[in-house]
Amino acid sequence: MFPPKTLMGQALGSSGSVQGTVVDPSGAAVAGATVEIQNPVSGYLRSTTTNTSGKFTFLNVPLNPYHLTVTQKGFQPFVQDVHLQTGIPVRLKISLQLATVATQVTVTTQANDLIEQTPVAHTDVDQSVISTLPIQSPSIGLSQVLTNATPGVVADANGFFHPLGEHSDTTIVMDGQPTSDQQAKIFANQLPMDAVESLSVINGTPPAQYGGMTSLIVNTTMKSGLGQLHPHGSFNSQYGSFGSWAEGVTLGIGGNNWGNFVALGGNGSSRFLDSPEFQAFHDKGNDESFFDRVDWQPDANNTAHLDLSLGRSEFQVPDTYNQLAVGQAQRQMVKSINLSPEWTHLFGANALLAFQPYLRITHVQYFPSRDPFSDSPATVGQDRRQPHYGFTGDFTYSHGIQTIKAGMEFDSSPLTENFFLGITDPTFNPVCLTTSGSPVLDPTLINPNNCAASGYLPNPSLESGLIPYDLTRGGHLFQFHGHANIVNLGLYAQDNVK
Repeated sequence: MFPPKTLMGQALGSSGSVQGTVVDPSGAAVAGATVEIQNPVSGYLRSTTTNTSGKFTFLNVPLNPYHLTVTQKGFQPFVQDVHLQTGIPVRLKISLQLATVATQVTVTTQANDLIEQTPVAHTDVDQSVISTLPIQSPSIGLSQVLTNATPGVVADANGFFHPLGEHSDTTIVMDGQPTSDQQAKIFANQLPMDAVESLSVINGTPPAQYGGMTSLIVNTTMKSGLGQLHPHGSFNSQYGSFGSWAEGVTLGIGGNNWGNFVALGGNGSSRFLDSPEFQAFHDKGNDESFFDRVDWQPDANNTAHLDLSLGRSEFQVPDTYNQLAVGQAQRQMVKSINLSPEWTHLFGANALLAFQPYLRITHVQYFPSRDPFSDSPATVGQDRRQPHYGFTGDFTYSHGIQTIKAGMEFDSSPLTENFFLGITDPTFNPVCLTTSGSPVLDPTLINPNNCAASGYLPNPSLESGLIPYDLTRGGHLFQFHGHANIVNLGLYAQDNVK
């Protein structure tokens, strides 16, 4: 809780704000009144008190309907529903009525009191609900929150989640920045859930602004220190079976026109990936993450924020019993960095302009065993670097029953791919077969036309193109290097009439 000052600014494009003044019947300011907003569906609950001018402010509020209540000794309680649809501030002037008799009033809020005004199938989950969900591994916290809280989303291998429809058409929007990377452990590092304020998961037909990947939209509002006049934070430590451990710390602090929120975490396990055997071996891994959000509000019409996140995970690739017997020891590393500033400008009371450039880089490396012949049936290695850079911009105008929004998105994804491959099992692609059908292991036989001269039969299933890369027959590694760039430009306009 904090007493807001006179500065009244707008929220970011991915969240909203509620501002207001509380007065008595004569129009005089009511100081010290308790103001509370609550959404019993998502679990969101915030409370503050009015300052000496009777003013209050809630910043960085996820876009949803809310109950707003105002209570003060000597006055009748005030109750109103408030619906945040855009980043344009909701401004209220609340007049309290004098209490006629001394009574104690309890204001209750139920989920069925709120009328949903968003014509899209979606699920809202606040941090108060997220903290109660069973999360087996912090490295896939986002996946497990989605599978536990969202209808139609099921778990898949290695921390991936599968929504209804095409599983690769998922967009994760972090404070307005779209991200369409796959979210399994082997592809990317997920957002730290300690830094998430609220999720709104759209699993129906999405609005026009989400026109890229539309099977599932995960709209996240990250935590902020803006307006938090007193430092607040958390620390957690846990240990479990399979040598699983996790450590996390958060800290938020700010003032009336600035804020900073930091989340730092790490975890590890001896069963990091899904093992192909019931017994987990060669399956150790660890994951580290860092998130920092900086907010700045220089005046009542301008707001800026910066999201910075870093992620790193390194883990072994689990073996089968046969691979363990030959000493296979493959591992993988995933490193990521994300930088996303946003600026919003408020024109009057009804129009908001938002602009957000971003840069995201994911670097995936797959390392073979030190002895290539310990990898069976082939030794492989990979180095993939996938940057994404672009921007989003939108203009929102709200008046009366209409909310008009138009914008654009530009994204460029220059992918660089390097990998190599070599066959290490002489029985995988034999050139010749014995008369009984067994593979011939003679490394000098590399031409099927020479099989008959040696008393053998040519292999009818031979893949001749793989012979130069068969290390057991004196071949060499297949080396691939490729580069491509995907550019996307989208424009949209939508009108919401309520």
